[in-house]
Amino acid sequence: MTDEKLFLSQPKKFSLTLGKPRLNRQNSEYSGYSKDKLMPRAVVLTALDVEFQAVRSHLKGLQDDRSPQGTAYERGKFVANGQEWEVGIVEVGAGNVGAAVETERAIKHFQPDILFFVGIAGGIKDVAIGDVVVAMDVYGYESGKVEPREQFSTRPVAEKSNPKLVEDARSIKRKGEWLQRLSNIPDPQPRVYVKPIASGEKVHATRESKDFKLLRERYNDAIAVEMEGFGFLKAASDYPEIKAIVIRGISDLIEGKNDDAIEPEQVRQEKASHHASAFAFEILANYNNYQISNSSINPSLNPQLSNDFQEFLENTGIKFAHRNREHISLNDLFVYPDLIIKKESLEKPPFNIPGEKLWKHGNRLLILGDEQSGKTSLAKRLFIDAISSKYLPLLIEGGSIKFSSLEEQIAKLVETTYSFITAKEFLQRDNLVCIIDDISKNVRIQVCVWLIN
Repeated sequence: MTDEKLFLSQPKKFSLTLGKPRLNRQNSEYSGYSKDKLMPRAVVLTALDVEFQAVRSHLKGLQDDRSPQGTAYERGKFVANGQEWEVGIVEVGAGNVGAAVETERAIKHFQPDILFFVGIAGGIKDVAIGDVVVAMDVYGYESGKVEPREQFSTRPVAEKSNPKLVEDARSIKRKGEWLQRLSNIPDPQPRVYVKPIASGEKVHATRESKDFKLLRERYNDAIAVEMEGFGFLKAASDYPEIKAIVIRGISDLIEGKNDDAIEPEQVRQEKASHHASAFAFEILANYNNYQISNSSINPSLNPQLSNDFQEFLENTGIKFAHRNREHISLNDLFVYPDLIIKKESLEKPPFNIPGEKLWKHGNRLLILGDEQSGKTSLAKRLFIDAISSKYLPLLIEGGSIKFSSLEEQIAKLVETTYSFITAKEFLQRDNLVCIIDDISKNVRIQVCVWLIN
């Protein structure tokens, strides 16, 4: 697509394709970042320095940052599959209480789309050193009360990682491509489990302890134990528009199979941290950016794209076969074209701009190009970019517009594009973006003016 001859101009009096109104700024407790963000954002929390360093190794352009409460962060960029992420990272120390407090602070400071807690854990059963555990559930195993005769009665409480991220993790586990993010792939290769884990305030060093026996008796499907995941997910659950997940690497085995003479504790912790962080960033790399939640919208509305429309966005229009990929989407192949801005005045010569910077060149844009030059693919990508930038877009097929029933068509289009939001609710939002594809097909100017207004 880089060789395609697409042309971009900016009409003076009206717009035919892209309208980008100002985002509504509502009163908010958020302190660190504007809601008008230009790229999706993730935050990764860790408990230990060894975990923090493993996460840090995946980022570029790192800068120091600090919250009003004094929490020290670093933030950098992560680029994969044509998508650039802004990523904040922080070391919060051990314990569920501290993890919950720092999760709340990180959410308010960064306003992320996705949250990760990445680090090490002790293996309870089935796992080996270096294996990765994606926590579908995290049990707070210390929840309960003391009965008469000082007998402790458990009251199981669990927090869940986001189901969509858990499903992504299962897919990534099957493909095995996450191993390529390691500097050296060990032999034997680490395994990945998507299973429950347990979380408490104690470090378990022996299987003879009362707490370990409690874990095996009352939480027998948990395969690892750690100290922060429950507090992290508990705090994140107050923000349903933000997806959160816990990912752990196994650094110790409580069943007593550690051998410090063969592999010292520091080496085991570094290995487990790097494996967990590599898997986390593979999730981020493969996360479809049109699925990022639109947190600028009232969470009670929080529209999600319909399954049919998601398939439309993914569809390349061509069948591809790849030995390592079951499905090739448009996002896997898309490369922004270079565009030429043509000014109204002939005295001003045209100049080139990269396609990914379209959003910075005016609120109303007209894109022109030859047949089969990739305009529809670009329109799909602009839709995804709009979602990523916290706008609420609508992609309209120009050739299907009929002025006599325009309002009905818009209502039907909203219904087929989004789930859980009506056309009336959609049109009341003031962060709308209108993208009209194939505008040359019988589209009258008054229709376009109506849409933009």
